Amino acid sequence: MDFRTRHIRNLVCCLHFLSVALWFFYLYFKLWEFISAAALLHFANVQIICFILYSFLLVLFPAAIIYSPKYKSKKKIFMSICFSLSAVILVGAIADLFTYGFFHRYTFTLGDAVFCNILIGVPNLYGTICCILLSTAYLLFGKYFTEKKLISCLLYLFIILIGVVPAFIFSFNTWGTFPRPTWIEKAAFIGPHQACLLLTFILSATSDVIWDEFIR
Repeated sequence: MDFRTRHIRNLVCCLHFLSVALWFFYLYFKLWEFISAAALLHFANVQIICFILYSFLLVLFPAAIIYSPKYKSKKKIFMSICFSLSAVILVGAIADLFTYGFFHRYTFTLGDAVFCNILIGVPNLYGTICCILLSTAYLLFGKYFTEKKLISCLLYLFIILIGVVPAFIFSFNTWGTFPRPTWIEKAAFIGPHQACLLLTFILSATSDVIWDEFIR
């Protein structure tokens, strides 16, 4: 392993651990508060359960990269995580459609457990469509990850963007303001967590040695 590759490898390692650390900050500062509030109100529906499952599945990605056995294909592990994320998001999105009657004449009220609002900050049919796109992206990501470097990086970039951009577009078009502070606080932890992972994928893709060690 040459000098450049060794330094990239060390940076990738640091970013993986940073991604896990950021998730634990998210657990401590936001997710635990969310779970406690739901438990205190004795309020748990499909949407809330799906969001909690989604949140815990997020940390499995960097954890699997760090702790899974070396010299053994990780494809099945990553596929299981991605397909689980895809399924959880899809169930939450479909639950919104049935709970809120496909959002026909629905007006969002603060406190409503709308999955697409909790996840991406868009409490309407467009938010559900974005969730379905996100679910599809995770499905494809699980299929191509470990095999197609460029496609994997682009898909994960799309996953990050679909989780952030729609909230800003919807907020400015509807209220002319930034998204709600609660969503921004949540995204402030999940966004950097995912950005660290994206950077590790991009750096790993520059070297077959690093890609084989961490990803494949």
